[in-house]
Amino acid sequence: MSTGPYAALSADFELLQGTQRQIMAATSRREEGWRWAVVQHRRTLATQLAALSEKIRALPEPGAGDTLHKAARDSVSKLRAALAEHQARWPAVAIDPDAEGYRSSVDGVRTSYRAVEAALTALRAAISNGERT
Repeated sequence: MSTGPYAALSADFELLQGTQRQIMAATSRREEGWRWAVVQHRRTLATQLAALSEKIRALPEPGAGDTLHKAARDSVSKLRAALAEHQARWPAVAIDPDAEGYRSSVDGVRTSYRAVEAALTALRAAISNGERT
């Protein structure tokens, strides 16, 4: 994925992960104004996720056997759903990083991030090897 839309996917995903790490750091440190920082980072995250989704949709339409493109699109859709559910359950004012429910919700989001990363890695490998995806 060194050129074209595949490089953009990787770059956008790295930005998304960086923003997620900033959210995690804010909830861990809990410095003054941390909840406001979470709100700001969540807004950035929404914008970045929309950009990633748009780039996934802009990929050339795969053929009938092109499962890796579909897996990448599906994994991003599932991440969007996981983030939406997490943020609905845990608005910034209600976040309690020590609560079991919050930690469990965060774990679900992390699982979705790993699925996106795995799907993009598989797609990148297939493209690099000249395989149909």
